[in-house]
Order: sequence, then C-alpha cells, then structure tokens
Amino acid sequence: MSGFNGYVQTDGYAGYNFLDRTRHLVCLAHFRRYFVDSLKNSSCKASKSFSGEIVKDINKVFELERNLSAKFNDDERLLIFPHKKHVPHFCETCFFLH
Repeated sequence: MSGFNGYVQTDGYAGYNFLDRTRHLVCLAHFRRYFVDSLKNSSCKASKSFSGEIVKDINKVFELERNLSAKFNDDERLLIFPHKKHVPHFCETCFFLH
C-alpha cells in the first residue's frame, strides 16, 4: 500500500498506523464496544453516563441503518443516510471525542 493516499476504515488496530497519509475511519461496531466495556466496569447507571449516551446514539444510527436497509438497496441507502435526523447529533459527539 506504499503511496496510498485516501480513506481507510479499520477496527482501530494499531498495526494500521503505518498508513500515515490516510484518513482513518472508525468502524461503529468496534467504536461502540469501547463504551459498552466502559459501562460494564462502571458503577454509574448507563442512562446517566457519558458512555451510556454514546451507546444510545450509536444504537440510533444502527436502528436507522436497519430501517433503511429494509426499504432501500445499498446505492439508494447511501444517498439517503446522511440526511437523516440522528446523524448530526452523533457527528457532534464524534467531533467532541476526536
């Protein structure tokens, strides 16, 4: 992959860090897992914690994706998904984490 310049979506494995001229995109399922694990190790209620809010927001995105998958093919869904109501709030959360 020498000379590659662009976007790459991974599971966050550090072995991909050699791709220094790329923009790394996160897999939501792997990203969500960190917060689920955090909730397991916390004495806070999920509904009152930051991790709980993140998991709830990601679940909304997953639910939206399931609903769209049932109604549209992949090409149509990719055109529609960014305009749905849960995405802006979730993007604000990701920006905060970045």
